[in-house]
Amino acid sequence: MDKSRFTLQQLNKDWYVDLFRFEVENRWWFEKFVDPRPAGYFNYPVFESFQNQLVTEQDQNQGLYFLAIEDQSRVIGRFNLYDINNDVIELGYRIAEDRAGKGITTHLVAEMVKIVRVNDFRAIRARVEVANPSSAKVLEKNGFVRVQQQDNLVYFEIRLS
Repeated sequence: MDKSRFTLQQLNKDWYVDLFRFEVENRWWFEKFVDPRPAGYFNYPVFESFQNQLVTEQDQNQGLYFLAIEDQSRVIGRFNLYDINNDVIELGYRIAEDRAGKGITTHLVAEMVKIVRVNDFRAIRARVEVANPSSAKVLEKNGFVRVQQQDNLVYFEIRLS
């Protein structure tokens, strides 16, 4: 895998149409592993409103929202840092079905860890569904450790300082 083909770009309006296509194309894949998107999300004006809200949060330093871009042209994933609690931040991500299992997610999670280190957070937390062991492996390959399991969720953390 040529890692240089895959970059992270902060969410902005220029990518909304491509991001919407990514969300629609991968909807059923994602819903195997995570809760469905809210009602109306797949109606473009509603989708756009949700993205505008995230951009506002980003502008107010309440979260960092990234798109995984392949070859500078195709949205293949989302990588989000949110729920800032003092010096700990939550990581969430999703990757296109046709890009899963190729090492891309592991690479991009490593890039997200670098971003968090630069922003002086003490730790990153993440959670995955028990039914999604591949996502757990991605986190473990990046130094995250299991800290708790509750119901169908496994919680991970990586300490950065």
